[in-house]
Amino acid sequence: MKHHSLLLLILFLCISGAHAQETYQIEGEELVLITAVEGPLTLLWRKDNKEYRYFSKRGDEIIELKNTKTRGTNTEDYKEVLRRQTFNTEPVDHVNFNLRSLTNFFVNYNDKIEPREKTPIEFRLGFYGGVDNVVYSDPELTVDGVTYLPYNELHPKLGAEFEMIDSKRLRHSAAFQMEYLMNTTNHGYTSFEISINYRFRFIKTPKFSSYVNVKLANFKTSTAEHLSSVTGGDEPVYHFTKTSTTGISSPVLFGLGAEYNTGGFGYITFGYNDIVGLNATSNKEFPLNFTLGYKFIL
Repeated sequence: MKHHSLLLLILFLCISGAHAQETYQIEGEELVLITAVEGPLTLLWRKDNKEYRYFSKRGDEIIELKNTKTRGTNTEDYKEVLRRQTFNTEPVDHVNFNLRSLTNFFVNYNDKIEPREKTPIEFRLGFYGGVDNVVYSDPELTVDGVTYLPYNELHPKLGAEFEMIDSKRLRHSAAFQMEYLMNTTNHGYTSFEISINYRFRFIKTPKFSSYVNVKLANFKTSTAEHLSSVTGGDEPVYHFTKTSTTGISSPVLFGLGAEYNTGGFGYITFGYNDIVGLNATSNKEFPLNFTLGYKFIL
């Protein structure tokens, strides 16, 4: 399971690095700041040891928000900065000196200056093919009273997906997939699956995006053939038992995906799927689940 822990760490680092960071020169200091709110009034912040520092940016002017203490009383200097940068059009008495309260203030102010448009939902339809060595299987699938786990053999598969994404502002999307896994000459295992997936794009540019995919729930039907007995004789006769199962589960499988914009009509897609499973039975093999396809913008 060491490789699973390493892959899970990589996924975590991808997500944790998703916040936009940039280096600024402020009053002689070179500071790497995280963007909390972006707009006419931008909120930036960082953490030095255990101390949070906040900065307000309007145009090219960046001012640090401070809440110094004088004789044991907070002076709330930051409120005067907010009054000046909002031209005293927004009440600041209720604003506390923490990230949540400041974020709400900046978001509310920016919405009044530049009201948000309705979120444009983009629909995408994709088709793909690939291979899968079926590391994660169905705990309910039993043969002769024993939980059946597929052998470590690559199976071809075909799939289709329907994705809904906020293409303008957000990095989040939902994808519904249908996938058929075919058997091989040496391994009689097939499955049909419908799944609900959540995606977060930790890299998002006009031409290229990369995302973490989380398979949250699925409906799956599987069939397996198992050699149950052999009868002797001049030429042995092999008897196979075929077992099927159908059910709904929440496997919580993590994977990675990438997409390349081909010019406004769609995307070439690549997936390394089902790398780490938090609620799925594994056969302890290294996951080899790759797909390549094309996704159309509807």
